[in-house]
Amino acid sequence: MAEAMKRLRAGLAEALAIYDGCAKTPDGEAGVQAGAVNAVDAVVTFLDDSGVPFDDQKPLLAILAAFRDHASGRRNDIFAIKKKGGHPRTLSQDAAWWAYVAAAVTLLVNAKVRKRAALANVADSLRKSGIKGITATKVETWHREISTERYVDPTIIRLYRDMLDAANKKHPKSPRLAAEELLETLPIVKL
Repeated sequence: MAEAMKRLRAGLAEALAIYDGCAKTPDGEAGVQAGAVNAVDAVVTFLDDSGVPFDDQKPLLAILAAFRDHASGRRNDIFAIKKKGGHPRTLSQDAAWWAYVAAAVTLLVNAKVRKRAALANVADSLRKSGIKGITATKVETWHREISTERYVDPTIIRLYRDMLDAANKKHPKSPRLAAEELLETLPIVKL
């Protein structure tokens, strides 16, 4: 715990240095945001090191994802002005959906289904549920980006891992059944 506290203090000190150094410049907005992101990231890392469950960290992870979306020029509801009526999905919402898709592919591959067949099965399942424009190639891209952790948002990586863990715990001897169940519970969105 003492080591985790040292890392937290070091992370917060680094975040403060970035924040203070940029807050005084005319174009310091990006640096101020980077300082804030580093501070939240340091707290999340401390919570992970301290054994705090993922579910208890969701509000902080949502803030972290919102900062990253904002820094990349993407809209996130945490920083958006609420309007009456509907609003467009954010990248984080789309990426969370992709995590479901990637987890389903991984589970099918773990069930000894050939990767090409797993990608096609998931794409077919999505099309049958009414989602248009889904191809095995798109599914492959989402799976690769998330399963190889090339996707930049650690929140999505954690969601992907948590889905796999939960599915494997629920159906330890049948990853195919776990994949089918995951696809049945997939939040339906229009891409």
